[in-house]
Order: sequence, then C-alpha cells, then structure tokens
Amino acid sequence: MKQLLLALAVLTLVCPVPLIQYYCGYGGDYCGQSTTDDTHTSASIIVLAFADINTDGTVVVDEPNHPTALVTKWQSQGKKVLLSIGGANAMWAYLFATSTSMQLGTTSIANLVSKFNFDGIDLDIEYYNTDPTIVASWIHTLKAAIGGKYLTIAPECVGVYTGSTYTPGAWNSWNYWVPIINTTIADIDLVMVQAYNNWY
Repeated sequence: MKQLLLALAVLTLVCPVPLIQYYCGYGGDYCGQSTTDDTHTSASIIVLAFADINTDGTVVVDEPNHPTALVTKWQSQGKKVLLSIGGANAMWAYLFATSTSMQLGTTSIANLVSKFNFDGIDLDIEYYNTDPTIVASWIHTLKAAIGGKYLTIAPECVGVYTGSTYTPGAWNSWNYWVPIINTTIADIDLVMVQAYNNWY
C-alpha cells in the first residue's frame, strides 16, 4: 500500500492534473451564462463555450460577445484558452453532411484559432448519426490543420450509433466514442468524459 501511495504521489508531481473550466461568455444560443470573469484562479485551461455550426458546415463564434480582454488576461496569466465547438444545440449534421462541408468546417476552425489566438480546440460532439470512421478521420484532419495547438474532446460516456447506413462489423460492439478515441488518441491531448449525461 505504501508503494502504491508513493507511486501515486510521484505520478501527481510528474503529471499534475490540470483544472479545466468552461466559460460560457458568448451570448444567446452560444451559451451566454457568464457576464464577468467567474473562472477559478487555479484553472490552467479555460474552455470558451460555444462556437456554432452553419448549414454549410462552417464554424462561427459570437464575435460581438467575444471576451477579447479576458482571453488576453487569461493568457497573460499562463492559462491556455480553448474554443469549444458544439454543446447541446450544435448541428454537427451540417458539418458531417459531405466531404465539402467537413473541409469548410476544418478551414473555418483553423481560421478562428488564428484570428482569436486560441491555444486549441475542444470538441463537444453530441451527435451520433455519422459513421465513427468518418468522425475519426475528420478529427485527424482537424488536428493537422490546427498544427501544434491543443485538441481536447468531451464525449458522452455512452452514445449509440444511430445511422441507417451503418455496416455491422468491428465497430458495432463498442460505445460510439471508444473506436474514435482508439483511432485518434495520438491526435487528442485530453479526453474529458461527460459522465453527467449518460452513466457508465
């Protein structure tokens, strides 16, 4: 037992767990619950929620309500600021509709990272009508497009694929996200499981 506790203590020192906080600073359907800097002082990663998806697959932020001064402040304190795409209202069906819409989504996300100086992207995909192989391939493409920036995902811990064209095979016995994560784990910097939506 002492050896286990010592090992855990060493692991904690070598790999400290970051405190991550979502900041709902955009207006209306984008989240819109934070109006002041209500982030915890110990948070090392701030996830700005949420970007939305247009019908052509492009990703947009609520620019009139973008907290530029807060982002600058957080980054000056050494915090990483990520843009979260998705949430309960996001229309991922638009992005995953065609290869063109996926490319438009990728390009627009890379442009947002550059324009607003984000340190990375958080994906909150609560949508299960696209074959997991397509989602995994797109995540790989997105990671390449944003370069060395962070890529995190916040999947629900249980999600069943509901697409009508799904071909039974190696993927069908898994939780929707398990094969996606197995395929893209080299591209993902952090997985934050949503245990609050569907229990294990």
